[in-house]
Amino acid sequence: AGHSRAGGQCGLGWLRAAMARGRRRGNAGGNPGGNPGGNPGGVRKEAVNAYVSPPLPRLVAKVNSVLEESETWSALWEEMCERQGGGFDPAEQTTAFVQIFLDEYAAATSTGGALPTAGAKA
Repeated sequence: AGHSRAGGQCGLGWLRAAMARGRRRGNAGGNPGGNPGGNPGGVRKEAVNAYVSPPLPRLVAKVNSVLEESETWSALWEEMCERQGGGFDPAEQTTAFVQIFLDEYAAATSTGGALPTAGAKA
């Protein structure tokens, strides 16, 4: 508490915004009749998620689950962000930043684990 943050980069606002964008993309056309004359039954959410910025949808799902423990994670996020230094902008290196975050702090939460990316160790 009381630590200054350059540009507020350590805040979770950018991450929540990215998650909201991911959810909007993932649900686009997913509702029957959502698009005029749309595909029967709408576009499969999985198909849209596979198309839009892999592996962002999996990342969004993972971060969504860990943010349910938001108080714990917010404190850990700020601690890590300060240790990374002011020159590190998580908004520009989202996947790498969150993977480091998960690797360091998975044991501190019930969700735990690394991102489900190809080639990751089980």
